[in-house]
This record gives sequence, C-alpha cells and structure tokens, in this order.
Amino acid sequence: MLDELIKSIPENLKNTPPFSYAEPFVGGGALMFKLFELNLIDKAVICDYNSELVLVYKCIKHQCEELIIELNVLQDKYNSLDKEERRQMYFEIRSRFNESNEGFVHESPNSKWPKRASLFIFLNKTGFNGLYRVNRKGKFNVPPSNMGNKDFSQSENLRDVSRVLSRVTILQGDYQTCLEHLTEGVFVYFDPPYRPLKKTSFTTYSSHSWSDDSQQIRLADFCHSLNRKGVNIMQSNSDPTSIDKDDNFFQNHYSVRDGYSIRKVIAIRAINSSGEGRGGVNELLITNY
Repeated sequence: MLDELIKSIPENLKNTPPFSYAEPFVGGGALMFKLFELNLIDKAVICDYNSELVLVYKCIKHQCEELIIELNVLQDKYNSLDKEERRQMYFEIRSRFNESNEGFVHESPNSKWPKRASLFIFLNKTGFNGLYRVNRKGKFNVPPSNMGNKDFSQSENLRDVSRVLSRVTILQGDYQTCLEHLTEGVFVYFDPPYRPLKKTSFTTYSSHSWSDDSQQIRLADFCHSLNRKGVNIMQSNSDPTSIDKDDNFFQNHYSVRDGYSIRKVIAIRAINSSGEGRGGVNELLITNY
C-alpha cells in the first residue's frame, strides 16, 4: 500500500516539506522510511506496544556497530549449515529468545541489547513470512521458513537506518504514549491491529489483544480528540463490508459530518493461514482531510 499511502498525504504538506510526522503503531515503519527518503520529513516520533521491536529500533539507533557484529556471528554460523541444521538453529534461537526475556531490561541501553536485538532480527528474517506472533504467555511461537539462503546481517542497510533514526524519537507503550507529540500541524499515520473480519482473524501481535471492538472504539475516540486539535490523521484498517455489506462500523465511528473521509483501497497481503487468503484484499483508508 506504500504508493497509495504517499498519494493520500495532504497536498499542502507534500507541497511544503519538510513536515512533522508521527506513527504510533510503527511496526516495520515502511511509510516513515519512505518519507525520509523522499525528503518530505526531517524528524519523526514513533511508538509501538511491542517492547522487543522498540528495543531493536533503539539498538540500531544507539548501538548499530555492536549489533552488526552480533548479526555477522549468526550469519556466519547460519551459512555454514545445511538446511536441516539451519532449522535446528532456528528452534535453538527461538528458545534462547524466549528464555532470556525473563528480567530483561528493555528501557535503558545496556551491553545485552545488541545480542537480544540480533536474535529478534534473525527470527524475523528466518521465521515464516517475517511474522511476529506470541502465545498467551507472551512467548514467540512463529514456525521457521524453508531455511534457504537468507541475508539478515545487512550491515550497510542497518547503518543507513541508524542515520535516519538519529532524527527519530522512539517510544514504547500504548499509542496514547505519543499524545504530547501530536500537536496541530503534525501528520499522524495510524496502522493499528485491524478489526477482525472473522473469528479466525489474527490479532495477537503481542499479549495486548485487539480481538473485540472495544480497542477500535477507544482508538476512534483518540482520533476524535486529535481531530478537534487540528491534527492531520490517516488510518489504515480492514473493510468489514467485504464480508458483510451492512457492517458499517467505521462509517459509524468516523462520520462525514465530523470531517472524515473513508475510501477503499487494494492492499497485497502475504500472510494468511490459507493461500487463498493472500493477495489483493480491500482495505480502508480513513482521513480527516
């Protein structure tokens, strides 16, 4: 959806860069990095509930060279193994990642950060479709990929990312943690866990569940408060009408009379338990401009 998101940014902001940007559910940060690449922004605020992901961002920002050393060690070992041995390595790393979480200090930079961040990146690059998923106990439980050749050290890419992150404020916690940074004139992109379209829809990116409508309604209320402050908002979410044409959840919570616009876009999805569920799907872009 990246091209569609870029096109959907308010024209007045694109015509007068740089503008301030915030992404309270940062995930992979694709839009933020593209905006930096296009010189549309010169600073940003990002946040995510996932403390492991935030640790990786902070480690790349503050301890990039140490992280590269740890990744190269893993890369060298991985490259020396056959496919079955790589699979065994994956399970060993996954167990180590889960076991070492007990009592780990995520908040302040320390000498253990690069090793833990390297395990996260290894699992992201060698796990099934790059998925991050935990069980009810908060343990990472994604199965391995086919364990073919992978490049997860990517030293120069990490250095480029580190340079970008030097201009980024990185926060961890609920999306409302960003509130003091979300002032008039800031452009905010929300990419929350999507409203599930069916009971089997995946919503557990962390131990913080979005399986019912209460979290979506809470987010809508938060967006309304920003809307009243003059903050530019764009949100991606699922399209309930693709399953039930009478399910107007988002139209009811983001009404035209309050200044919102909702339109359908096509997104390509690579992760689904069924191959038939991958590919182009309808999604919604909600904006207040």
